[in-house]
Amino acid sequence: MTNDEIRWFVLPPTQNFETWRSVLRSHAQAQGLSVVEVVAGNEQITLDDIVLTADLDFARLVGASAANTTVLDLPPFVDLTDCAPADIPFRVLDATRKIAAAHDFEGRFTSVDASLPVPFADLPALEAGSRSPSALEIHLQNALAFLNQGSAEWSPEIFSYAKGVGGPDEAGVLDITGRPRLAIHGPYIFLTRGVWRVTVRLSFDADAAQKPYQIQWGGSESYAEHDFSPGRSGIYEITLEHEWPTHAATEVRLLLLQGAFHGQITLHGAVVQRVS
Repeated sequence: MTNDEIRWFVLPPTQNFETWRSVLRSHAQAQGLSVVEVVAGNEQITLDDIVLTADLDFARLVGASAANTTVLDLPPFVDLTDCAPADIPFRVLDATRKIAAAHDFEGRFTSVDASLPVPFADLPALEAGSRSPSALEIHLQNALAFLNQGSAEWSPEIFSYAKGVGGPDEAGVLDITGRPRLAIHGPYIFLTRGVWRVTVRLSFDADAAQKPYQIQWGGSESYAEHDFSPGRSGIYEITLEHEWPTHAATEVRLLLLQGAFHGQITLHGAVVQRVS
């Protein structure tokens, strides 16, 4: 099999993913080709098949390579349709893993505006999706701008927060009253390989400023960390760097290291930037 006889086509999660998959399948079948969509992982695949999948990681395990695979450069999107609030981090992890894997691909990464390889060289234009994204989906879409721009703003809305005793119901605002705990964490977005810097912007009121904290940037087992105590109220920026040898999940974690009777923290957001 040569590079001109590609049979694996990877469609990373995008807003009109189902439309893309349907159009590609129908277009190939209209040419008399056999199409297999890898969904469960137990599909039977033969050398004559055109294989469609969203998961490049899985495709590699069952034979996809740089020589026989095309990844379509589609606008990244995390679809939260019918997703319960408790399941959102898992949906973000799954979708951004597939997206980051596609952007880490060292083979053919093709813009859909360019000439696609056979059998999709004359693919018709797709109609835009009809559903407007939710506010959280837009925040996540903006957070994925680092894929093409090398940096992105991660808004307070995409992070998770420990429950406080009181305080305003506002994204990024946290009442720290209570025991030592993980105060802020997330957003569980996969980054591509490389060294990435995060700059986190936090404000502390007079009570919260007297407490000790640790901030972490990285994965669950490997991460950069910094211990600090603000000492006085105000807005602070904290910068950390960490290296990802391959696409992997990432998290900002702010730990409250001492119990508190009063205090409020506000996360104003974070800027993520590729260093190398």
